[in-house]
Amino acid sequence: MFTCKICGSEVTRGQAYCPGCGADVVANYEVKCPSCGTVASAGDRFCPKCGCLLGVLRKPVCSICGAENMPGAKFCVVCGAPVFDGANPLTEEDVLELRKNKMNVDLMLGERMRVADREIEAMKRKVGEDKARALKEIEDYRKKTNEEFSKQARILDAYRDKVNELGSEDVAKLVRLSAALKRYAQFRSDPYSALEDAEEGEGVFVCPACGTVNAPDATECSRCGRSKARSELLLAKGLIKQSPPVRRKIRTIPAEEADLDAPHTPTFSEFAGAAFEEAQNKPIEVESAEAGAGRTVRYPYGAMYGINPETGMPWQMPPIVQPVAFVPYVTQDQPLMQYTPTGEYIDEDGNSDK
Repeated sequence: MFTCKICGSEVTRGQAYCPGCGADVVANYEVKCPSCGTVASAGDRFCPKCGCLLGVLRKPVCSICGAENMPGAKFCVVCGAPVFDGANPLTEEDVLELRKNKMNVDLMLGERMRVADREIEAMKRKVGEDKARALKEIEDYRKKTNEEFSKQARILDAYRDKVNELGSEDVAKLVRLSAALKRYAQFRSDPYSALEDAEEGEGVFVCPACGTVNAPDATECSRCGRSKARSELLLAKGLIKQSPPVRRKIRTIPAEEADLDAPHTPTFSEFAGAAFEEAQNKPIEVESAEAGAGRTVRYPYGAMYGINPETGMPWQMPPIVQPVAFVPYVTQDQPLMQYTPTGEYIDEDGNSDK
């Protein structure tokens, strides 16, 4: 009889673990002599007292690959061949056939593993190349970004220095000057304003159809809308005749003249003047402890506490009184009534209680 040497539970062949404590049966078992009842150690073939033959528990070994299996296993966990705990019923031909099958499976598995290793190596190499290329692109982008930021920072520093050099009056003048330039540009872009400055002998465009004198850079007639290029082409081919130039009186609105005078903004020294200088040079008056020891201290909240005669300060500060609002429990069907000490109470009909 076999017993577990850890918990003493009885175990039999084919059990991998003890049903009492869960220990490995083959590694932790004891055998009891069936003749004299002496308990012998695991692996003993004969009883040390009476010499009776004892049973042995071993892990079944696969006859194909030689791997050890747990007791009770039907097939090998390595090669899948049948496993027998007792005598092996397989013949030599069966063993050779199973070993050939195992060899073929091992060869196929090895070839697949080599192919998988090559694919994994190629993927790792590709990932490494992509990573290196991405890092290089990131580094180039970082360098370009730093250069651009440095350039913008230099421009910003120069702009800041220029702003620091300018005063408030200069900034105001620049603002007004930019607005005036914008209005003047709009005035110069007007076709009638450009026509007023142009003369007939300076390459002006005279419309062949209506004779309107247009500016030299005009692309079409300002009166009839005919295309300048088409009119010149038809005029060159002799399909149309040139009408005499007609200059109409145009009242040109001159550009608005901006007032660039800006009011002077006084500095802090000019604004404060002598009062600031006097406040800076005036000494700070500090009240002595003796002068403030006998004075009465008024507190905004609560009653007066005791005063330290040495410092003139209270031993304990008074409590701060805060208003409290009580809101009753309401439901969704009941309107919320809040406390308004100085307001009016309006009922559901809209009537006031005052």
